[in-house]
Amino acid sequence: MTEALRGRGSGRDRGRIYVIGNVNVDLVMGPIAPLLVPGTESMVARTELRVGGAAGNAAFALQAMGTPCRLVCNIGDDVFGRWLAEAFGPAARRWPKSALPTTASVGITHPNGERTFLTSKGHLESLSLADVEGQLPKRAGPGDVALLLGGFLSPPLLKSYERLLERLTEGGFAVALDPSWPPGGWTKRMRLRVAAWLRACDHVLLNEAESCGLSGESGIAEAAG
Repeated sequence: MTEALRGRGSGRDRGRIYVIGNVNVDLVMGPIAPLLVPGTESMVARTELRVGGAAGNAAFALQAMGTPCRLVCNIGDDVFGRWLAEAFGPAARRWPKSALPTTASVGITHPNGERTFLTSKGHLESLSLADVEGQLPKRAGPGDVALLLGGFLSPPLLKSYERLLERLTEGGFAVALDPSWPPGGWTKRMRLRVAAWLRACDHVLLNEAESCGLSGESGIAEAAG
């Protein structure tokens, strides 16, 4: 996947990956059985507070692999927002600050390895197309890729997603899309909308559940077909 996301450039001129989407606070706890009983308390073996969000995690992974990248996002203007900015150093100077509190996700891990996330609205509710465009070059360089993640969590940006995709393709970016899971589920309207996005994409990153949701099929074999 890393090789694919290096874009259209050669191995010698691989370009930069612009990771566009959500960075937020993650609190991961577990493992615990999926069913929680109201009014009770459950103990878990592991708790981890960390920088997270689909885009934040992707940017960290790319940095660890030595892949040139830039995280395009916003943050809350509060203690958690400053904590997120410190984790990325000088790269965070261009991030717009939202008056809303920093978004936080609580991730519950289950014994089978799956995770369930509870995410607050927070600063992601104010990320807009203008915020994103203000952090992108007018034209892509050779091999540059725009990797879009977590768009469903930012309503203003989601409203302009078609325009964002148009802007990226007009600017010469290769486009990679990880749609994730829409909070309202894979309705027929949402499936049709995301399917239209795919025409602008060079790479699409889907897990098994997303593949089934987007295709409307119950099994991965049927979804792949």
